[in-house]
Amino acid sequence: MKYYLLFAIAFVFSCKNAEDGNKPKQLATKVATTISGTIANPNDLNVIFESKGEQHSARITDGQFSIELMLDEPHVFTLKYARRTGQIFVLPGDKINFSTTANQFSQVMQFTGDRSAENNYLTKKFNEDRTSRALKSKTYKLEEPAFTAAVDQTKIDKAEAFKTFCASNEIDPFFKFIIDTEIEYEWANDRLIYPTYYKFYNKKENFDVSPVYFDFQRNLDLNDPGKLFSPNFVSFINNYTDAEANKALLNDEKKKLTDNGMALTKFDIVSQQFKNKEIQEFLMYNTLKTHIKYEGANGTTPLMQKFEEISTNLNLKRDIQNAYSMWRGLEEGAPAPNFAYADIDGQVHDMANYKGKYIYVDVWATWCGPCKKELPHLEALQEAYKDNDKILFTSVSIDKNKDSWERMVKDKNMKGLQLFAENEWRASIIRDYKISGIPRFLLIDDQGKIVSANAPRPSSPRIK
Repeated sequence: MKYYLLFAIAFVFSCKNAEDGNKPKQLATKVATTISGTIANPNDLNVIFESKGEQHSARITDGQFSIELMLDEPHVFTLKYARRTGQIFVLPGDKINFSTTANQFSQVMQFTGDRSAENNYLTKKFNEDRTSRALKSKTYKLEEPAFTAAVDQTKIDKAEAFKTFCASNEIDPFFKFIIDTEIEYEWANDRLIYPTYYKFYNKKENFDVSPVYFDFQRNLDLNDPGKLFSPNFVSFINNYTDAEANKALLNDEKKKLTDNGMALTKFDIVSQQFKNKEIQEFLMYNTLKTHIKYEGANGTTPLMQKFEEISTNLNLKRDIQNAYSMWRGLEEGAPAPNFAYADIDGQVHDMANYKGKYIYVDVWATWCGPCKKELPHLEALQEAYKDNDKILFTSVSIDKNKDSWERMVKDKNMKGLQLFAENEWRASIIRDYKISGIPRFLLIDDQGKIVSANAPRPSSPRIK
């Protein structure tokens, strides 16, 4: 669950004179860079390398892989293997090797070759950070003075430990800059989100911090593009943009209820409050990627146009186009792909026969927890519109076990048109509406055209 920050605070950003800040200069030409590895007991076919819109895949054969990348600048790649993740720091021209196991992918990574000291440190840090995140709820429960003292001390301890590590190892200067940035912005993130998490963990909605609490932000430089290599810096600027957007929308109910109101507001904040063009571009990229993920084609066209105007990074542009490509043909006004499924009595209902009605479709399954959480809201929505014969509420189950579906429909006395789609994730509705997760809601108009292929959930005030 994501908790948006709603406090009001004016940030004072310091600015560097140099537009590039601490970002290394790109090489004139790209250089071959090799990453190879061994994965014991492999249970997936590929290792994925992701960084700022780039994605590369390495095929695993007999537990081994090797990939050659052409790079002209450093990268901190996120590694993805099955459902596991890790990180790797790479300079152009490096030859890096690591060994690990499938079941403990990031926990037991061991690096040799170039950047081995940096990457073994990064693996250790990655695992320690995962452990410390699980313990932070106790810290967020503390009162302000105790919380501030705790996170300040953690920052000091991590900085000292890294300083000791650097003293006994030959470390790339830019890697040192990245880790120093990581430590600084882990601390800054904790400070930033503390008020929201204090309220959540202590159930005190009226809590407020002291007037000087946010003064720490005056010394943060948020316009250095070199810091984009730090995941904690990226988290901080994203959290800040979310907070400012929520604050701006507090008094704009109309905009808040539009498909792209949040994203457009964030675009405005990024343009007004961040000075570095590369950071502006990256924040807009993140905003647009998130919007497409949750809203699909809804309100996306003006956002795409704004992003195209500012973006010069071909990797980011390509990644956005790839993310959006799956929604082509599902835009508002496009003909809605038809489907026909049987109800609990075996009678087949073809949606083409319901032209003249608006059709609100819930794609769900009995095993899906978030689906079941929406059911009371769906029932309330059905009750609110029970006298409106222009609206048809339709639920399409993709359960594997048809008996489970029938039992729940009967036990819960579920209203609306209850249909069962054979073949689970291979059902036509899944394929035609590009559904990768449930619950998913669709809204089709009385002419059989799409209003939204990713409609608001019943729990959202936007659906009405």
